[in-house]
Amino acid sequence: IRVLIFGWYIIRIRQYRFPAILKIILLIYLLFVISNFIFIESPLYISSRLFAAESVILLILSLSFFFRSMQDDSEMNWLKHPAFLVCTGIILYEATSFFIFLFFYPLVEKNKEFGDLTMSIHNVMYIILCIMVSLAFYRSRKQKQIKAGSLQYPEYK
Repeated sequence: IRVLIFGWYIIRIRQYRFPAILKIILLIYLLFVISNFIFIESPLYISSRLFAAESVILLILSLSFFFRSMQDDSEMNWLKHPAFLVCTGIILYEATSFFIFLFFYPLVEKNKEFGDLTMSIHNVMYIILCIMVSLAFYRSRKQKQIKAGSLQYPEYK
């Protein structure tokens, strides 16, 4: 669900040259999830394949947001847009989570303490993702208040 929600957000936030390709990537991921749970693994256990695929899909979508923002000639400052914080949080989280979940079961079988450490790293990165998303919500709310004129700034002398 996280992939679909973040993917939908990234696709809807701006205009892309080929949005159908990004939507097809999400559809392929959804088909992979269904086939993974029907034929390969049980949905009751952590699926390292599924987490690794999630990381790849969200990295592709977030990087497409950044690449498109760099090519944008409009006057929109994407660095101050809340989507920049969301995509930055996604990239930080998924870049570390990809390798953690790709090698999770072999790590735990070889060295349980190192497996615990990698899960601690994953938890810290998840907290950073949540902080980035909450900062994006805060920035979005602040921008709406400024546009509506309801934010009063004190005059300084």
